Amino acid sequence: MPHQIETVEDLVRLLKEHPEWRERVREVLLSDEERAVPTTLKETGAVLERLIELHERALERLARIEATAERLASFDQQLVESHEALRQSQEQLIASHEVLSQKQEQLTASHEALRQSQEQLIASHEALNLSHIRLSESHEALTRSHQAAIERLDRIESTLQSLLQWADQARVDIADSKGFSFETKMSSQAAARLGRFLRKPRRLEIAEFLDEMEEQGAPLTPEELEQLRSLDILVTGRDRRTGNTVYITVEVSWMLYPSDVERAEERAGLLRRCGYEAYPALIGRGITPEASTLAQQRRVITYLDGSLLHPGAFNGL
Repeated sequence: MPHQIETVEDLVRLLKEHPEWRERVREVLLSDEERAVPTTLKETGAVLERLIELHERALERLARIEATAERLASFDQQLVESHEALRQSQEQLIASHEVLSQKQEQLTASHEALRQSQEQLIASHEALNLSHIRLSESHEALTRSHQAAIERLDRIESTLQSLLQWADQARVDIADSKGFSFETKMSSQAAARLGRFLRKPRRLEIAEFLDEMEEQGAPLTPEELEQLRSLDILVTGRDRRTGNTVYITVEVSWMLYPSDVERAEERAGLLRRCGYEAYPALIGRGITPEASTLAQQRRVITYLDGSLLHPGAFNGL
């Protein structure tokens, strides 16, 4: 029995009775721009592929700078730029999804034009079903592509985390290298700096000095002698105030902490137990407030970045 459609209500009733017609109506009423939705989705996938390519290039750049710590700053900048590119690509992906949402709203609004499509509704039913199948397949492909993109982003994030950990370790290595370089430099300058308090100051070879102490029967345990062997610098000279021969135990560190103060004082005390007139000293590029206060309280000579901070027992010279 043919369907009689004389009013809009008849059309609405038939669409409710035959829901499969609705999809066909949507196919007929879609604009060219709306049909381009699958293409837009493919372009979204291309953006993700470009993102991966950009990150792989960034990884190649990072690999080239592992050979030297001096280029670490350049590496950090490249990493920041790569991360920024990733963030921008993610923002583009979000914007693309917003466009799709707007087009979906436009598709919903176009359903109002169904009242003007009575003849096209019946004639294009089969084409609508075929288009719906293709759209479903495209949607499934997009879902798989989106999941793959999420997995790639997770791998990228893991790689970035590993690179950041490597960069942190490189910074620690550079700091250790700076400390070693500073100690080496101070080894040659310590005697000159202490010349403010001593006449004819000179640096002693610690191993030879300790051998002589042992031969003379120094009243120290093997552990205490080992502490003296760990001394950074030992300087001797004549006290400018008294003319006595004195010894200064020097601890050198890029950053001075309370433990450095205690070590210098303890090692000077070991020498005093052996009958030597000995005083502790510190040389560093920086010092914590706690260490500075402790050095002043315990009268430890302290040089900070080439300048005298505390004269210690030689106050007044």
